[in-house]
Amino acid sequence: MVKRIVLNVGMVVLSVVIVVTQGQGLCQGTGNPVPLLPKQPKEVEEQVKRAYALFKQGQYEAALSVALKVHQQHGNVMVCWYPRWVLRYAKGHLPDPYDKGSILRATVEGSDLPIPASMAVSAKSVRVLIAEIYEEMGEYKEAIKWYEKVGPKLGEKPIGPGIHVSHMGIIRCMQKLNQGYRPPQPPPKHTWRPLPLKFREEDYFILVPLDQACKVLGLGCTIQPNPKMAGGKGIRVTKPDAPNIVYRLFLGHPVVERLESGRGHTETLAYAPYEEDGVVWVPFYWLAKQAGIRWWGVRNGKIYVAPK
Repeated sequence: MVKRIVLNVGMVVLSVVIVVTQGQGLCQGTGNPVPLLPKQPKEVEEQVKRAYALFKQGQYEAALSVALKVHQQHGNVMVCWYPRWVLRYAKGHLPDPYDKGSILRATVEGSDLPIPASMAVSAKSVRVLIAEIYEEMGEYKEAIKWYEKVGPKLGEKPIGPGIHVSHMGIIRCMQKLNQGYRPPQPPPKHTWRPLPLKFREEDYFILVPLDQACKVLGLGCTIQPNPKMAGGKGIRVTKPDAPNIVYRLFLGHPVVERLESGRGHTETLAYAPYEEDGVVWVPFYWLAKQAGIRWWGVRNGKIYVAPK
């Protein structure tokens, strides 16, 4: 039964990720040969990776500063990369992350990765990233300007008949403008408190030990050996205020299965959990979200969180 659930999760996420990465310019159809995307210098890749990580972790102003600088200096670059957790799990040769044709072949034919190759590659257009950041900040008019600059460029493919990622972004922003929606503003920094929690930074993501973090954040957590599950461990996270909801995490897989009253839903993580020396490391931003923490940051070697 467990094997079937894991397989279904992988198939669902594979179909979702292929669609999403198409919107980011990674994958195209399998008809004619697909040309390589222009490779970017290492320093440009690192800047985009940092901006992306800051964005996913809710550090919007810092992310915008980095992304705008990249666009000013290099234009609308598309950056593709393998996160460190992918390199850690890879046992053999990995396709060039900029070679969309090779990624598609590896996805169809299989590879040495524990997940489909299309799920392993991260790809981001700087203009899409800037538009998404402005959208999350509540600067909807500015976000629309950037989405309009994107269009079907850099191989961006439709997420539906005639619908592009940039078009959907414009629709979302227009709806929020019409509703008069403004995202909540962070409280003053002097009200934030440090957490007694160690962490590490990897690919600019803040990672924490799962069991320790759950104790500090007031979440339930079980990590048990289970050869039928990905990575050989069964990992569950629960919320005391939602006893009918269980989250399953899978080692080496950027996916979370949310079980609610017997029904399963999946969501993707920006960084996959992994185990090292018996410790399961997970991205802090996801745990903070489950604990109801919206605002957090790192300074003076500690994770600080704002009052709920």
